[in-house]
Amino acid sequence: MPRAKLGTASSTDHGKSCPSECVNGLTQVNINDRWYKLVREIRESSEGDNDLLPLLPFMSKTRMAAGTVLFKKDERSERMIVIADGTVHLNEIGVDCGPGDVLGEIGAFTPDNRRTCTGVCATDCDLYIISNNDMVQLYYQNPKFGMYLMRIIVARLLTNWQDAEGRAKAI
Repeated sequence: MPRAKLGTASSTDHGKSCPSECVNGLTQVNINDRWYKLVREIRESSEGDNDLLPLLPFMSKTRMAAGTVLFKKDERSERMIVIADGTVHLNEIGVDCGPGDVLGEIGAFTPDNRRTCTGVCATDCDLYIISNNDMVQLYYQNPKFGMYLMRIIVARLLTNWQDAEGRAKAI
């Protein structure tokens, strides 16, 4: 789509003339304000504790019985799960996840949106769930949430890499 040139009226002005420093209905001051706000939000998100508590209203809470298969390896990832209470076992990597742990965040960002392992409730579990569509929308709208997700994904990948490296050395 063509951009409006400086010094011309913008179609977003609804017929009003736009000052010469206007681009697509935004003055340079507005653009600078938005830019500084974005930079400030990104800086705050990278320094914050990245608590998921503010996101809980966007999530639904459910209870699952011990033995329930939450997801299977290679199936399409449709949701992200936060464990409120209980234990979920990840079969392929032999890891138990508990309260506060997040599951399903990696599958949302894989090229084919596939799960990387199978998750089974080892105990009765209380879970918070958000759809991938809502999660991705929050990712783009909320820099703190986006930074939180990136930290979780990188931490999980580093842990998995270190575990795999340790297993390779044992062989």
